[in-house]
Amino acid sequence: MAPQLARVYDLYLEDEDEDETLVGRVQLDAAGQLTLLEAEAEHEGLIEDAVATVNGQDVLVSKVPPPADAPEHSGTFSKTVSRDDDDFVPALQAYLKTYYGLVLG
Repeated sequence: MAPQLARVYDLYLEDEDEDETLVGRVQLDAAGQLTLLEAEAEHEGLIEDAVATVNGQDVLVSKVPPPADAPEHSGTFSKTVSRDDDDFVPALQAYLKTYYGLVLG
C-alpha cells in the first residue's frame, strides 16, 4: 500500500521564478485520503477544493512515457493510479501541481 502510514506534507505555491511559498499543510492517511490541517487564509479555498476533489476520486490518472514498442508520435500515454499503488504519492504530487499549482513536499 503506497501511503503506509499517515504522513503530513507541506503545501507550497510556486511562482513564475519557481520560488515556493508555504501556503498550508495536509495529512495523507493510510487509505490515501487527504485532510487539511492548516492553510493561509488567502489560499484556503483553493486547498479545500483540491482536497475535496482528490478525495472524491477513486483513482488518479498520471501521464507516463510511451512503451518502448509504441509507434513514433503515438500520442499521450497514461496510467490509472489507485490509492494503494506505490505510485500514488508521485501521481498526487503531479495532479496537485498540474491542476492547482500546489507543490506537495
